[in-house]
Amino acid sequence: MSLNFIDKIDIKKICMVIVCVFIIITLINFDRVFVAPISNQILYTIDINPGFDAIPVGEMVEGMQIRQTFFYEGWMSKFSVQFATYARYNYGKMNVSLYINNNRIYESIVEYQEIEDNVFRSFLLHYPIYVSNDYELQLLITALEGDSGSSITTWISINDDYVKGDLYVDDILHTESNLLFRVGYSNAFIRPVFWGFALLWLFVIMVIMYLLAYRKVVLENIFIIVALVIGITYLFLIPPPQTPDEITHIISSYYYSSRLLGFPNDAVSEADIYLFRGPRLGNGLCSYKILYETLFGTADRSTSIYMNFRPHNEPFYLYLFSAIGMATARSLNFNLETLIISGSLMNLIFYTFVTYLAIKLMPFGKMVLFCVALFPMSIQQAASNSPDSILNALTFLLIAYSCYLAVNINKITIRNYILLTILLAIIAPIKGGIYLPFVLMCLLVPVEIIKMPYKCIDDLLKNKKIRKDIFVYFCTFVVISIPFAILTLNRIFFVATEAHPGHAQRATYTVSFIIQNPIDFLFIFINTLHKLSDFYILSAVGSRLGSLNIPIQGSLIFGFIFVAFLSALSVEESIMDGKNLFIKNKNWIVIALLCVSVFTLTLLAMFIAWTAYGSSFIDGAQGRYFTPVIPLLFLLLAKAPIAIKRNINSILIVSIMVLQFFTVINVLEVFAFS
Repeated sequence: MSLNFIDKIDIKKICMVIVCVFIIITLINFDRVFVAPISNQILYTIDINPGFDAIPVGEMVEGMQIRQTFFYEGWMSKFSVQFATYARYNYGKMNVSLYINNNRIYESIVEYQEIEDNVFRSFLLHYPIYVSNDYELQLLITALEGDSGSSITTWISINDDYVKGDLYVDDILHTESNLLFRVGYSNAFIRPVFWGFALLWLFVIMVIMYLLAYRKVVLENIFIIVALVIGITYLFLIPPPQTPDEITHIISSYYYSSRLLGFPNDAVSEADIYLFRGPRLGNGLCSYKILYETLFGTADRSTSIYMNFRPHNEPFYLYLFSAIGMATARSLNFNLETLIISGSLMNLIFYTFVTYLAIKLMPFGKMVLFCVALFPMSIQQAASNSPDSILNALTFLLIAYSCYLAVNINKITIRNYILLTILLAIIAPIKGGIYLPFVLMCLLVPVEIIKMPYKCIDDLLKNKKIRKDIFVYFCTFVVISIPFAILTLNRIFFVATEAHPGHAQRATYTVSFIIQNPIDFLFIFINTLHKLSDFYILSAVGSRLGSLNIPIQGSLIFGFIFVAFLSALSVEESIMDGKNLFIKNKNWIVIALLCVSVFTLTLLAMFIAWTAYGSSFIDGAQGRYFTPVIPLLFLLLAKAPIAIKRNINSILIVSIMVLQFFTVINVLEVFAFS
């Protein structure tokens, strides 16, 4: 009887229930410890409410004006004023405005019928702002309509309860009174938003586990669902411009969006001027407040000003898709926050679609690409305005297409090779040419079997006057060198002359230093590896997100690495032949050389462009620069003598999602609630 009972147990369902219960318990506990206390907190820095020691100011008939001055230090998202209706129905309306140093930052027209008797009426700012105590604020209430006997009033204190400010009624100073008002901020929005995303994640994880257990679904289709859900979460979890150098990339995308819309390159809408005065989004809860209260808001873009600005010195196509998103938002008159989010969203969509194609094309190691594309750092950059989103997607596609042609030799045509060359030409000039070694990917393709398109070329090669592979590689080099030379010549000339102020506005090393002092340079290079190699590895996965200011627990990072390691060792029987062919051709040597070359060129570029003269190690390099070669590093394990000869993709997919779930919790705890 007991054996029959065991046979009837559905292990898959039990695993699904265990995972879901574990996630629910984690969410409830996180809500209890962090979310609920902050969400229930209403913080009033100024609270003038003396209770019974207050009197009405009088009926607010047409033309009456009440002005309260005050000083405030900190974040402000709302203010409140206590009105009274005389327990009757009133007709009229008023203008409620807030000024900082005589500059109006908020305005609202309120009908008298909307006012409740003896209740503080709250006014929510369009977006939270940080106010310095050096600036005087003025709360101005002007009665636009209203007659005696049908107008509301507001309460004022009979004692000077707030000595830092003054009350004026129709420009007459009331030295012993103040308006009954409150100023502060509230985080009540955070709890429903948290549970909205939490339930979405729980639903998606349940759906993915069901599809993996009871339906035959291909990996690339799973990737689309997982990448979009995780990416959109990251888009709001670490909102712009939190990622490294993102404000520069946002301005570049804005520049190209003007080109797409046919506007002058240096024209900036007055609604977007804050973009050039520093980011409006702050850290943690402030960022979430701004997005919650302003997303999909509109802006008046009828007037523009002209500013002298230029895009970042990177190929324009890296900003094309974020520029399309921004151009769409500008056309629909969305506000600045929505405009920036639109650019990030378009980058995420491009990243998801191109990586989907890459996984679909990959002849083996699909799970490797799946895991690396969903690393925290990969997703953070994908869901931002950074050109890393486009770069990583294109390099993933290049890797997949090269491996596809290397294994499926019967499908190699001149058209396929031309497409491979175009991909190489697009990637080679990026970031000053540090990814130029990806040209070595063409060595994976057996070009000697390619049939030439023109008979004269084919006859020349058949007569062995020139080797076919040398001819093809030479043509590839010519095609790639043209855009590379155009896009990088100025930069190379700039860094190869003399010490110049780098990004940090300091004298940096030069190429001449390397030539004249090779031993010293080698010492600096080795010292860099000794001090920072662990940082490069861990940050490439995502040990420090945002602007390297959001640390992620080491156990999670090692979890991502371990899952990717298992994915490299797991090989299905159906693709063993492709893997063996790949190893047989010794392509792993080319891949190893490519990875070492990219790493060396990256450090060399940072040595020249960023490292302060006299430093004993190379500064400025980050793990995200090596994301394009991470799949290749794991593919090197294809030569390993051990292999997991069973399909563990379902376990790895669920593991990635669970790890990402706890990474999101980690970011919330550090970035928002610490």
